[in-house]
Amino acid sequence: MKNFIIRTISAIIFAAAVLSAFYFGKTITFFLFGVFMTIILCEYKNFSTFKNIFGLILYALLGVIFYFIGVYGNIPMTMKQWGALSILFLVALLMVQSQRNMQFPPIINKIAIFFYTTVPFIMFMSFFDFSERLFNGNHFLLPFIFIATIWIGDSFAYIMGSLIGKHKMAPKISPSKSWEGFIGGLFAVIVATVIFRAVVPIQSYFFWILFGIIIYIFGTFGDLTESMLKRKADLKDSGCMMPGHGGAFDRFDSFIMAVPFVALMLLTFNV
Repeated sequence: MKNFIIRTISAIIFAAAVLSAFYFGKTITFFLFGVFMTIILCEYKNFSTFKNIFGLILYALLGVIFYFIGVYGNIPMTMKQWGALSILFLVALLMVQSQRNMQFPPIINKIAIFFYTTVPFIMFMSFFDFSERLFNGNHFLLPFIFIATIWIGDSFAYIMGSLIGKHKMAPKISPSKSWEGFIGGLFAVIVATVIFRAVVPIQSYFFWILFGIIIYIFGTFGDLTESMLKRKADLKDSGCMMPGHGGAFDRFDSFIMAVPFVALMLLTFNV
């Protein structure tokens, strides 16, 4: 119970910071999410060895430079650039996933996690440009609904898994995840997206339900991917940024995986 209260308080503070950034626009959001991305890159020291602190600082600094160039280097992005980023992410994802069964040189692992982490943040800031074309001027609603859907799915999966979870999804990777929790989270996400459609009457119910399902399924896959990395490194949490939640990577694992696939969906629907 105590841990649940701590998690709840941390989540409320985190949600308030993110919503405030969205409301005030792209510059503030760019800075806040850049800080989160940099913390994730620094947390990678727990997954892979760096010869010295200078190497870690350089690694994070390169991430910041790539993030800045990716977001502000060419506005708006062309379809070729979206395609190149998508391919880069998929290659990085395959390399990260392969770390479970294959031994790559440390430099390859660092490159894989670098692009696996940075590309989704660039895609998020590039697609959700917080312009007035989104939701008739309510420019912060779509990215906030995206983030809120991740939180709703994670929260209900955690609650249902804790209460009735018996059948494990991936016991060797994440023993705490259950199919009961997964189904509970999915149901909550579908209900939430239906409510979002009622509040924001644009697009169809099919669009919103598909939006939620894609976020939830790929978000869960992202959570399992991070659990795999932590299991390999014998870690419980990636860091200690948020009490009750762990590190920035723990908080953004679903976000990182879901962003590229949601961006593809929104581009398909021309939103």
